[in-house]
Amino acid sequence: MSRSRALDFLFEFDAPQTFMDLTAPLIPLPTATHDAWFDEVHPDHSRPSVELAREVADVVRRLQQQQEQKPHHVPRRKTVQPHDRIRNTANERTKKRCDASGVVHFGHLPTTARDRKPTNKRAEPELGRLKQDGQPAARAPVALVRRRQPLVDAGNRLNAGTTRTESSERTKRREVQEVVARHNKKFKATHTYEPPRHSVREVKQWERAMDKSYYALSAEERVQANKDIAIWKQRQKEKSI
Repeated sequence: MSRSRALDFLFEFDAPQTFMDLTAPLIPLPTATHDAWFDEVHPDHSRPSVELAREVADVVRRLQQQQEQKPHHVPRRKTVQPHDRIRNTANERTKKRCDASGVVHFGHLPTTARDRKPTNKRAEPELGRLKQDGQPAARAPVALVRRRQPLVDAGNRLNAGTTRTESSERTKRREVQEVVARHNKKFKATHTYEPPRHSVREVKQWERAMDKSYYALSAEERVQANKDIAIWKQRQKEKSI
């Protein structure tokens, strides 16, 4: 397929050559689906910008004049009588602002001194120190304290013996488990798998050089093979230098 040379060479690229003539008249829409409102021309269409700016300036000037002509409504000054005072109630405390021309000073409310360190009041007196009333703290003798302990009935004594029996049985069971664990440790199975210590590439090169198969060796032979691969790799490195 030959291309037309009327096309500019700048647009010759590997893409679908689909063009649309933008200067061609558009196909009118059917009358049933067309709205006549879209055919109406706006009155400000294609008007000079100078006229539009002049109209905007006139509107702004008119609004400013209306704002200046409005009377300023200043609220009346509130007068405070001398008998107004601070009202104290149980739920709230409201204070009325007093005018400079009618200020009456009343007595201040009695206030209690605030402790700057309220945590000091929370501290309890140490043992052996004086109480708040000044009397020394009395200590009961040890014999009296022991004598005041509640008596233990027969049921509690039986329960105490059961507790000792359970603790002794638990100790014996733990000892038996330790002996069994030491005995089973002697028969611990040894691992029969030795993983390669080198990369797959190095193992393959060693297999080709030695004509051996690493994965066909036993666990003991693989340990020796890993050492041989390390030596062989060191020799190859020295040869390359």
